[in-house]
Amino acid sequence: ATDAAKQGMGGVYFDHLGKSYLWRLPFPLDIQANLVSAENRRGTLTNSDLEHAGLLGQASLMATTHDVRYATLGNVSDNTPAISRVSRGAVSSDGAGAHLCHYASAHQQIHRYCHIDSFINRDTNRMGDDSSRLQHLSDTNFLSYFEQHYPQASSWEILHLPSDNASHLISALRSQ
Repeated sequence: ATDAAKQGMGGVYFDHLGKSYLWRLPFPLDIQANLVSAENRRGTLTNSDLEHAGLLGQASLMATTHDVRYATLGNVSDNTPAISRVSRGAVSSDGAGAHLCHYASAHQQIHRYCHIDSFINRDTNRMGDDSSRLQHLSDTNFLSYFEQHYPQASSWEILHLPSDNASHLISALRSQ
C-alpha cells in the first residue's frame, strides 16, 4: 500500500516470505510549494502526480531489494488517476505525469517486471497514509510507531529509496 501527501510519499509491502517492509521519502520544499491546492491555484503538480510517484517509488524499492525479474509487483493506492496512469503507461498531456510514465517504462524494461496496481479505500489505507505523513518522525520513532500500531508476525524493516531512484522521481515531478 502506498500514499503521497504534500509532505512526502511512502508505503508498506510484504514479500513472498511474509516479511514486512516500510519506507518513506519527504518531498523537497519546491515540490511541496508547487502542489495545486485551494490556497495555491497556480501550482502545476497535482496530488495524483505525487501519488503516482509513490507507486513508482515502491516498485523501485522492491526492485532494489528483491529479484523481481519476471515477477508481478502488486500495489494498492487510494488514488484512481495514479492507478490509471500505471495501468495505461501514458497520459494525454505533458508535465510530471508524462515524465513519471517515462520513468516507469524505463525502470520496468531494465528490471523486467510487471507492475499492477489496484484501488484501496482511503479508510483502509492507514499504513500507506501513515508512511507518507509521518515524515517528521526519526527512523527509530517511525519504526516504533509501526511496531505499536501495526504489529506483524515478523518485525517491520525500514528501507530507504536509493538516492538515484529518489533523484529520478523528484526530477520527474519537476518535469525534468
